[in-house]
Amino acid sequence: MLRDAMEKYPFDRSQLQVGPIARHSFTIANFRKFLSSNPKIQSFASTDESICLQFSDPFLWCGKPGGHALLFGPCHTLQLNDIEAKWIAHPMKDMYGATRELFVVNHDTAYYDGTYKCLPLSHGMIPGGCSDLSGLDLEALARTTVSDQGASYKLYQDSFEAVVDLWKSNILKVECVGLQHVGFNEGLYNALVQMGRKLGDKESGCMKSRVEGRAKSSTKRTISEYSEKHEHPVKRRKES
Repeated sequence: MLRDAMEKYPFDRSQLQVGPIARHSFTIANFRKFLSSNPKIQSFASTDESICLQFSDPFLWCGKPGGHALLFGPCHTLQLNDIEAKWIAHPMKDMYGATRELFVVNHDTAYYDGTYKCLPLSHGMIPGGCSDLSGLDLEALARTTVSDQGASYKLYQDSFEAVVDLWKSNILKVECVGLQHVGFNEGLYNALVQMGRKLGDKESGCMKSRVEGRAKSSTKRTISEYSEKHEHPVKRRKES
């Protein structure tokens, strides 16, 4: 149903052969810092200009990766702090009609997938009531539902497990925003690839320095041990 709704929109992806922009283990927060480190593209670090997702987040590609996609979010979130837990409405309507750049982080690799328009598709669905939701990870939805604002570890864990059960019981409802691929910013992509290479070179240099440092330390230790075990016989006779 939802995928069918996206298929009516034209899809014109650039014929460029694009690959990862960086091979690095990012959190979403660190990836946004990575974007903001370049003054020429730092505006894309803003949530008003980009959507940054992890592969474990509640979204599905309609077809191949890099095409249209479906982004899901809870209609309500559970806010936790060290005093209380409360449910608040969490509409995704602020995204409706917006055009944003889409980035996806997968383990130790980051991708730029293009420019996307956010389309309202459905509101108030239950996971068990729509075939398009069958591929969603309910724990991913639960992570999106629980908003940790300083809660204790035990409170967060107990709340998370309770929220997972609520999703499995089809009590909580989900909203869906369609992500329509409408373009590809080649200038942004090329800048990110260069930044990714520099980041990789920097990490390789640090790793090389650590390896060389360990090798030198190991060599010195071996020479020292060898000297103690194979002391010159004349020296030993003089000392005795």
